[in-house]
Amino acid sequence: MKLHSYKGLLVLGMLTAIAMVATFSTSGNAKADEVPTHGVVSTTGSGPVIECKWELPDMDSATAGIQYTAPLPVTHAHDDDSAIVPDRDNDATNGTQIPCHGPGDTPSTRPTMPNGVKHMIQVAPNFENLPEERQIQNWIAVDNPGTVSDVFWQVFEPCTTATHPLCNAVYPNLAKKLQVHGTKFGTGAQPCTSLFGTSTTDGSMAEAAIHSGQITKDSFDDTNKGMISLCNQNVKGLYSAVWPLSKDQPCGEYRIDATAVSVGGATTTLTNYIDILCTFQLKVDFAGNPPTCTGGIDFGTISPGFTTTVGGDLLFAPPCSAEPTVKNVGNHGMGLRLSYSDLVGASFGKHIYEFDACYGRFPDATLKCFPSIINAPAQTTPTSPVISTVVDFGTLPAQVLCANEVGKLDPSVHPQVGLPADTYTGTATLVGYSVPGECYGNKHVAAPVGG
Repeated sequence: MKLHSYKGLLVLGMLTAIAMVATFSTSGNAKADEVPTHGVVSTTGSGPVIECKWELPDMDSATAGIQYTAPLPVTHAHDDDSAIVPDRDNDATNGTQIPCHGPGDTPSTRPTMPNGVKHMIQVAPNFENLPEERQIQNWIAVDNPGTVSDVFWQVFEPCTTATHPLCNAVYPNLAKKLQVHGTKFGTGAQPCTSLFGTSTTDGSMAEAAIHSGQITKDSFDDTNKGMISLCNQNVKGLYSAVWPLSKDQPCGEYRIDATAVSVGGATTTLTNYIDILCTFQLKVDFAGNPPTCTGGIDFGTISPGFTTTVGGDLLFAPPCSAEPTVKNVGNHGMGLRLSYSDLVGASFGKHIYEFDACYGRFPDATLKCFPSIINAPAQTTPTSPVISTVVDFGTLPAQVLCANEVGKLDPSVHPQVGLPADTYTGTATLVGYSVPGECYGNKHVAAPVGG
């Protein structure tokens, strides 16, 4: 699965001025007898015939209802990585074979697909779950809907025993996330075509399923054996259900089991897999919001030869916080790198070129500190080249932010002796980067540290 990492990069202003000064019953006994209960649901006949199943994400969370294609100017985008397509036998070396097929084959058959197809769609959660949690729509085509009493989907997410108490309970390295029940479409006077669109209309369910490589065009359009025609004749039932994807859930391969239940209680299950893409996004609470506040790191009045520190905290209060806090609003582990430009005096052009910083998830000994960050070479004139030193706070659990976690940043400046009184300005650049293996959504794989 391709790792989609959305780099966070923030360039923030720094400002300081140097002043040359010294300066709310019941009681009783009761006994309850508990006896076991037992029952068996018997089944008659065989389970329903599931022809095909597929998934489609909402491509525009700001618009009500499921939108099957991304808004303009993008066209024909039906998931978040169109370069990855499903393959019927999960073997790309023998060519791409569309999972749901049959009409149009030689010999022609009703639509069918194998069990266990991977990479059906690729979906990323919405950062900060805004404007809402990302919605994913499940679809299934079942023969003879008059014999079907229920259709439901079970969704399983990746896990470890450290991140989920029921990990491995059903399948290895998976935990059950949710179960949703389907609604049958195409009943009554409304034809199925008006509900699902056509294979050529961008924005329709049918076109999205075809264009995303999950279903052949003939599987929808064939007059004799296609889904739309047989749906209109009530020979085939098309069922759907929607479930939410949160940015607090882990990325990786999700298993989706679709089960159809006959009126006699017999079941049939078809399984496939989708990819939830790994994302991260860096946010800070001190970026500013002019004219309310300029934001950035304000060292205030500093004295040459003495260190000044701006202490961060773990209270994310954007955009005008004076205590720097960093947050990850994606679903994947994020590390942090930092660099400073020189602080340069407005009047005399002198440079302050030494800084330090501490960073971590807890205000304790697990903070990672760099006691001296010196830009090289030392800046002494306005014409000196600015070569910023980049520090990496690393990938230990105390420095990696999982989904929705915050970290505190404590930046410091070391003005050298002999600087003239002046107002000095510069920038601090914060860069978030992917840290694989540490996070499953908002949970760390390792035992908690710090606190």
